[in-house]
Amino acid sequence: MLLAEAVERLNIRAVLVARSPDQASRALANVDAMLEKARAYGVRGFRQFARDLDEDWSRRLSHDEGVVDADEHAIKIVTVHSSKGLEWPVVIPINTASGTRPLEQFVHRRSDDTLHWVLGDVVPPDLADAISTETQLASEERLRLLYVACTRAMDLLVLPEFSWSGQQSWSRALDFKLDQLPELNIAHFAKTKYQKPPDAANLQSRAQFASEQAEVERAFAPLRWIRPSDGDPDVVSFEASSVAAWEHSAERVLVRGGAIRGVILHKIMEEFVTGELKVEADAVRARSQRLLQELSGAAAAPDIDLAELAETALRTWRLPEVAEHREGLVAEVPIYGRLSGDDLRLVAGRADAVVYASSKPRIVFDWKSDVAPDTSARASYAGQIAQYANILGAERGAVVYMSLGQVQWVSQRSR
Repeated sequence: MLLAEAVERLNIRAVLVARSPDQASRALANVDAMLEKARAYGVRGFRQFARDLDEDWSRRLSHDEGVVDADEHAIKIVTVHSSKGLEWPVVIPINTASGTRPLEQFVHRRSDDTLHWVLGDVVPPDLADAISTETQLASEERLRLLYVACTRAMDLLVLPEFSWSGQQSWSRALDFKLDQLPELNIAHFAKTKYQKPPDAANLQSRAQFASEQAEVERAFAPLRWIRPSDGDPDVVSFEASSVAAWEHSAERVLVRGGAIRGVILHKIMEEFVTGELKVEADAVRARSQRLLQELSGAAAAPDIDLAELAETALRTWRLPEVAEHREGLVAEVPIYGRLSGDDLRLVAGRADAVVYASSKPRIVFDWKSDVAPDTSARASYAGQIAQYANILGAERGAVVYMSLGQVQWVSQRSR
């Protein structure tokens, strides 16, 4: 979603069309292919996506091009590998006069997974056999690729005949018996001269443009998306009860916070709810260590007290307000809806956990890892949970301050 928004805001498609009009369809298809590749990183995140792209670029790895969505009057140039599963009325294998790729200095024999090469003047005894084996496998692979290329044609397959191509070229890999095939005669095709359409005069006036613009604006309602998790200022009315402290007082907690600590705590709570993680200190510490390594990646891992983190998660899970509602608790609930009485404001977000009873949402939980939330932050969190409760139709919401061991209840004044 982030990349798609960037493509729109930066006018990427318009820039690519203006830069190379004759290759615009391929460029636009590759943009869509990159967006589709990013779909698999919804959990791993944008940073990992960027790292993988950089690594693939550095290693010069090849990727399949995007499929061009063009009409029937178009010529597509694709590789044999990317043509698998596709068909066209007419197919012409090109570049078949080129030679095959020579063997590398180091010959890998796949049959026994061994590596062979010449060291100075020393020729290993199995090198000739390894070269012969790999040459045969490469020849069979070329035949399979030629079969793929030729079977893409639905109506007509045009095979170029080269009298000057070498014996190691693709065209010599198989005897197509071209002498027995009829020659393609294109003499009866008449070449039409391109006629540039006449330039039409722009008769639009300023008043007409303003009138058309007003008509377009009236036809499209200006919807506003409200995302409470991002601190959106639009909130619904709510009543926040006084903070109820359990097991710990409201005194300042001497814990070093941070974004990564918060992400790990949220993930631990999610796995508590789903039952993927045992509610045991050793299991939580081991899982926290694994999550810390995954989140840090190649960067240096931040200084996080895993024992404190595990204690915080376990204490939160055992809070009376949480323990009382474990039955029917569902983690990571997506929320989309419309504010009551307002058709132009839509809400989008994700609740950390929701308690369901008889298939209806009752309580919305929001885990907060803040170590010292001020009054403004508490009010913002209360507004966020009130939004979610309003959209889901829940009775109330609970902001759970994990580091403090506190629960703040939020109820709605009106629906």
